[in-house]
Amino acid sequence: MENEVVNKVQPNDTLAEQAVLGSMLVSKDAVQAAVEVLKPEDFYREDNKEIYAAMMDIYSVGKEIDMITFPKSTLVGKTVPKAAFYKNLEVNARKKQRFVDDVASVTWVAKIAPSTLNVADGNTVHEITVFRMVLKNSEVPSDVLTLLVSILFSFVILFVVLI
Repeated sequence: MENEVVNKVQPNDTLAEQAVLGSMLVSKDAVQAAVEVLKPEDFYREDNKEIYAAMMDIYSVGKEIDMITFPKSTLVGKTVPKAAFYKNLEVNARKKQRFVDDVASVTWVAKIAPSTLNVADGNTVHEITVFRMVLKNSEVPSDVLTLLVSILFSFVILFVVLI
């Protein structure tokens, strides 16, 4: 009987584990909530245990857990008008309105370029611009996503999209 229990797969939910880790990357409140109730051994997947343990190490020394940490010289931190994203694209009025309706805010997070960081100028890519886009809800219409993709292919941009 005892051997039978050991051989059974323990209850687990990989999507829940990933949701916890992902939420910790974008929310200080999620980090605090997780720290209060979870231990690394609460995670079923070994890689998730290791990621959570590393996050705990960062948190325990008072550092912020985030998805991407940029050097201070690259930080911009400016709110960008939504219209700036579609003004130079051939986009119909309906798509423009959907974009305005479904995007809560856009922030220019960072500019990675020779002028902001000690990096050589590339032959084809001269800078990478990082934006944080907060969506109003998780149901993003396909035409808004199509607009984002067309923007991405027009420039070298990294979007961090939050719902």
